[in-house]
Amino acid sequence: MKELRTIPLADIVANPHNPRENFSGRGFDELVASIRKQGVVEPVIVRPMNGGFELVAGERRLRASREAETGTIPAVVQDLTDEEALDVMTVENLHREDLSEYEEAKNFKEYIQVRGEEEIPSLAERIGVDPRYVRRRVRVLTLPHEILKAWEEGALVYGHLEQLLRLDPGEVLEFAIEIFRQRIPSVNELRMMLNNRSKPLARAAFNRKKAGCGKCNHNSAVQGSLFGDDFKMDKASCLLPSCFIEKQRKHFLDHWPSMKYAKEYKTPAVRFADEVDWGEYRSLYTPSAKCLTCEHFFTIIRLDGGLFVPRACFNPKCKEGKGQDSHLSGSSPKKTPGHGELFREAFYAERIPSLAADLPPDDLKVLRLTLVSLMHCNFNAVKAVLPAAQRYGGYDGAASLWEIVEKMDLAEVKEALRKASLAVTLQPDFGPSARHRVASHLGVDLQRDWTIHEEYLKKKTIKEILSLGHEFGIFEDEKAKAFLQGTIKAKSPAHCKKTDLIRLVLESGVNLAGKVPKEILEEKKN
Repeated sequence: MKELRTIPLADIVANPHNPRENFSGRGFDELVASIRKQGVVEPVIVRPMNGGFELVAGERRLRASREAETGTIPAVVQDLTDEEALDVMTVENLHREDLSEYEEAKNFKEYIQVRGEEEIPSLAERIGVDPRYVRRRVRVLTLPHEILKAWEEGALVYGHLEQLLRLDPGEVLEFAIEIFRQRIPSVNELRMMLNNRSKPLARAAFNRKKAGCGKCNHNSAVQGSLFGDDFKMDKASCLLPSCFIEKQRKHFLDHWPSMKYAKEYKTPAVRFADEVDWGEYRSLYTPSAKCLTCEHFFTIIRLDGGLFVPRACFNPKCKEGKGQDSHLSGSSPKKTPGHGELFREAFYAERIPSLAADLPPDDLKVLRLTLVSLMHCNFNAVKAVLPAAQRYGGYDGAASLWEIVEKMDLAEVKEALRKASLAVTLQPDFGPSARHRVASHLGVDLQRDWTIHEEYLKKKTIKEILSLGHEFGIFEDEKAKAFLQGTIKAKSPAHCKKTDLIRLVLESGVNLAGKVPKEILEEKKN
């Protein structure tokens, strides 16, 4: 049954499953004024319930009518089951422009809890989104309440939440408090922070197949297939470092006697670089026979399997073995350099600046010095110039870097400086404000150069795209109107699916030059 009737407002009760929470604001006040003037244009949808009616769709119109004291409201009365009512309410809500991202996610969650995950593709098709779009938004609701509240209040954006999902659930809140305490980084900065925390699976010493890494949701390759390209990384990585570290430790501890470093250095046990302090041990060059069976005799390795200290003694009272100056707590201080090193260093401290000052700024020797200094201070610069270098291998400090750079000619040094400088400029802690000024210095004009594109629009809700289109007069352009009627065949942009809205903006032929959203142009002060 479907019947259009005028129903007293008092006979209608709200739907307890409606995820919409915000009914106030300027838009609501305008709706109240409009209803007072010309009534409700679009009827609400209700179903018979306990002698009265339960609202299925149109709670804003119902509340505004009560505020306007109209007494009655036009309504379409339908006999609907609970599942049918949820279906109508969900689709109706998701086509509304004023639904917030938080309310949208709650809408998806409510629908899936009742209808099941197998209905996601069908729902996605009806509202014009990819099924992964639905799954991703439901997934963010598993984050701690404090983070969801910050999102609901606008302190965080949806992209922040997606990145936080990559963390171990037990550490999300602590990490967020630590990172967001001083300032809110951009989504891209947060992504890069988490990428740096991730562990490349290629470095796993343990058996990844037996460990189930291939199907684990914390595998970046798996996340990319489930939730889209935003979660993909160049190389498959573990996004749950605590799990990776635990498996890596267990593998080394269980298999140490048969591993190459154990055989080469004859150490009975292994420790890890991240769990020892500099003052706990001394390195041994020549262990004694007693050392080989001592419980304090270790090889120290990094978690990626790289060698840190071949032979180390952790017994502060032991006098066995010949080694370097002791690093043990409370031991005698490191010896003063020999006279040769001492006076040579003093001479260099005076002579190097003097010689460098006599050279032109663009001299090859000066440029080599600049490049080595930059690489020595920043590993991102090293990676940019030496793609094969690894954090714990591939080069060994400034001396090794100098041997590489000294072989470069002028053109190679200039190109390396360019790459190194860009790598430092683009790293997260360089900062958005400084990067903004660098871009301006290089001639970037956002108002002139930036253009609305598909990836940007995919991140936006239907409401945001509609607002964008009206703000820049895109939908009022004759080309857009012709495309809307002839190609998309929709009454108005508000009746379009999200995919069609994106097409309307990008494919209609409207000139998008200079149409740059404020969020792109504004430089936030932190």
